[in-house]
Amino acid sequence: MGYPFEHWKLAEWAVKSIQAYKDMHFPNDNTDYSYGMSFDNVIDYLFERGISADYNKPMTREQIKRMGEIKCRTVYNNIKATHNLVSVCNVKAKDLHITHTDRFTYLLTYSFPCQDLSSAGLSKGMAKGSGTRSGLLWEIERILKECDELPQVLLMENVPEVIGQKNKDSFGDWIAFLDSMGYKSKWEILNGTDFEIPQNRKRCFMVSVLGDYYYDFPQKLGCTLRLKDLLEKNVSEEYYLSDNILNYFIKHTKESEEKGNGFRFEPTNWDCIAKCVTTRAGGRMDDNFIDDKVHSVVKLPHGYFPGSIERNAEASPTIDTGVGNWHTLIGEETISHCEQLGYIEKDGFNEMTGRVYGTNGASPTVRTFCGGGQEDNSIKMFQYPRGANKGGIRDVEACPTITTCSWENNCMLVEPLALNDTDHLRVFDAYHGREIDNSKCGTICTNSGYRQAGVFWVQNSDMRVRKLTPRECFRLMGVKDEDYERVAHNQSKSSLYHCAGDSIVVNVLMAIFKELFM
Repeated sequence: MGYPFEHWKLAEWAVKSIQAYKDMHFPNDNTDYSYGMSFDNVIDYLFERGISADYNKPMTREQIKRMGEIKCRTVYNNIKATHNLVSVCNVKAKDLHITHTDRFTYLLTYSFPCQDLSSAGLSKGMAKGSGTRSGLLWEIERILKECDELPQVLLMENVPEVIGQKNKDSFGDWIAFLDSMGYKSKWEILNGTDFEIPQNRKRCFMVSVLGDYYYDFPQKLGCTLRLKDLLEKNVSEEYYLSDNILNYFIKHTKESEEKGNGFRFEPTNWDCIAKCVTTRAGGRMDDNFIDDKVHSVVKLPHGYFPGSIERNAEASPTIDTGVGNWHTLIGEETISHCEQLGYIEKDGFNEMTGRVYGTNGASPTVRTFCGGGQEDNSIKMFQYPRGANKGGIRDVEACPTITTCSWENNCMLVEPLALNDTDHLRVFDAYHGREIDNSKCGTICTNSGYRQAGVFWVQNSDMRVRKLTPRECFRLMGVKDEDYERVAHNQSKSSLYHCAGDSIVVNVLMAIFKELFM
């Protein structure tokens, strides 16, 4: 937005997140702040500040010492470089150094563990004095009460359950406290999909402004993107699920369905809004999983008419088959780029006449022909004399019509009726004047009509499912690739997943800040 600002203070106790914050916001600060300190002095400082290795509890002095001197000094330097106060339980108001509020606006952002609020947890709540992790909210009360000068703006973020039925009394107590301190508060649940991020991540945000001021949340923009728009093109095999894990997820999904539980293993076809990114992305069966289908091409027996063919609705939504001597098939499928899925070989014909291509994300122009010749690309359909072993030439770039032609002169036309969730198609036999109804299935297979030279069907064979990569998770949080690169080189993959799942969608924050300061 162009506003001058300064990273003033931070309270983060997790060693991995401290490193990520330093790499993201202070990548060029390589000062050795521990110079001249003994190893024991460094250990004492880290212990007193209360660093954590697992996000759940502070490390003991012995655990800190076991990290080794180099690691301990690195953590110390990261803390100093980022102006980190570490554990919020040890922060005092004087540590915030709030001065000259007539010249500077101090914005304090805060959140607190959601495990005791979330519907996926035990719902222990966040009541004052409860001792729950979510009860850390009240550390903010303690700090604000200690302040001689208050920060002018507070921004809270947490799961929607923070204002839910089970927590409404505690939330009401919190609002009452803020009112007593002179803050006017307004809250709203915002989703990542409200601000051009294809992730279903609902969070409750509350802006509290000191004094008689009014704040209104930004207008929701919606989302034109889908998960597939943020995926990497080339993904390592390490992200694909093993057969054992697949079988485990499938088995337990069936058990969950029988018990009426909500957790499901449901790989997506990419063209969707992603589920909420978690701190262990890909570790639970209801996380984001992508199905890279592996296909085979099956030739159906003679004697099948298009109206009587059993079709697999899970296969590609549009199949264009020109039937003749061995011919090209075009399948629109959920693959990230145009690639050959396989081909049918037949003596006397080259492999070009039997290729199967996926077109999702590929060039919008696809050339198909039913014969063995290398015809031109153009928007027209030829009808050859009876007995001529040739086919039509089609171009699907300029119009939604896809055509197929038989080895004789009974040409077929496949034409979309409407654009809906199943992409229903109508198939015409131009030679015999028949209309073949294929509107009840997602896959369209056409034969040669009267001659039935053969029907080909693209079907699923093996399930190929992968989890999201860390980079894709960061993209779903609105983080730019260059910022991800800064963080990634000092983190393990599991740490990167945790950092992504713990984050706030950047687009949402930017919209809130823009409305606040415009």
